[in-house]
Amino acid sequence: MNPELQTEEISIDMPSYNHSLVQSNLAGLFFVNYRAKYHTLTQPTLKLDDWESEPDVAVFPKRLVTWHQDQIKITEIPLLVIEIISPKQGGQDLMEKFMKYFEHDVPSCWLVNPLTETIHIYSPDWTYKLYGVGSDKIKDESLNVEIPFKEIFS
Repeated sequence: MNPELQTEEISIDMPSYNHSLVQSNLAGLFFVNYRAKYHTLTQPTLKLDDWESEPDVAVFPKRLVTWHQDQIKITEIPLLVIEIISPKQGGQDLMEKFMKYFEHDVPSCWLVNPLTETIHIYSPDWTYKLYGVGSDKIKDESLNVEIPFKEIFS
């Protein structure tokens, strides 16, 4: 493979500072506000039937953790998948991932864009709610959660 092409492929998917900060903020907000109810994982490897994916954040019902028996590929369907757009990533790729998540019965997918400070919350029927600057809280009714909007992009 041409080294220049290899470098370009890597840089397309490579998370930036802002991407990583938003990812950390979201995971932290879920932990602080909903740790009694949910486990929030960053970049887990999901194996949903024959399809593998690594979302930026996935939220699962809280369960007993067996520390001496780790799970490398998670087959449990998450309640929520959050994808954060990287600076060089196209939105079409993420919409195709959302289609796959919905085919595997994920009830909610968030598309977070740090550049525009917006969040789209998609449902399996492709309806969505849009939150942006000026929004007080974002609400995901499928999980019954509310997250302060300003704290995601701070």
